[in-house]
Amino acid sequence: TGTPDVLGVANNGNIGAFDFADPGPNILPPPNNITVPLLNLTITNGQVTGFKPLLQIEQPFAKPNNINNTTQITGGNDTNRWLQPASTTTVNAVIITRDSPANATEKNGGLLNLVRYMENWHPPAGLAVNQIRGSLGQVKKSLYATAPFTAVNSGTNYGIALDNGARTGYIPPARNWGYDVGLLTQEPDLLSEKMPTTPSTQLPDEYFREVSRSDKWVETLMCAKDGNNYAIPDPQQRPAICN
Repeated sequence: TGTPDVLGVANNGNIGAFDFADPGPNILPPPNNITVPLLNLTITNGQVTGFKPLLQIEQPFAKPNNINNTTQITGGNDTNRWLQPASTTTVNAVIITRDSPANATEKNGGLLNLVRYMENWHPPAGLAVNQIRGSLGQVKKSLYATAPFTAVNSGTNYGIALDNGARTGYIPPARNWGYDVGLLTQEPDLLSEKMPTTPSTQLPDEYFREVSRSDKWVETLMCAKDGNNYAIPDPQQRPAICN
């Protein structure tokens, strides 16, 4: 008939097939209303007249004895449950990635969401910080995760306290990102060799100019500090103004 059916126990004790959306009055209610998968039953006059599956993405903390729990995932209430807790972290990395599509009504998250996080960065002790010292590059659009960064609001939101459930399991940290000036002295590696492209029909026009260490932009980069430590430890390699 095209109508989805589920197996259940009828009032006479026999196994039967019941309409998923409207099982009718002849299905036997389960003991203590516990079902697998977890179902929110509608019982009228002692008979099951309907049931709705409770999805973890909608009600992550619902239990058989707390079927109407609509608590959302947020900082401090999700320890070792759905999202792995994270703590303040500093990494040195060059990240070359693709981003999500965007259109006139849906955002792609922008630069601050170019690096995606799968953990809960809002622990009970407070907002965790993620420091990236390196470089970020966006090259193309995603081939796998092609849905918009902000989900279309279809009336079924994710059980997460971010944009009122319009996004998936995503609780980002305080993002303290900065360019790593050490990359200026690093030899080209396999990653950098894959990034440039040379036209097959015509060689590109390339112009080079040596920039003095007294250039304000160069001074700013080469005098950078992480706390009390210079990013370039050798004083002979830093402009004199740094010292």
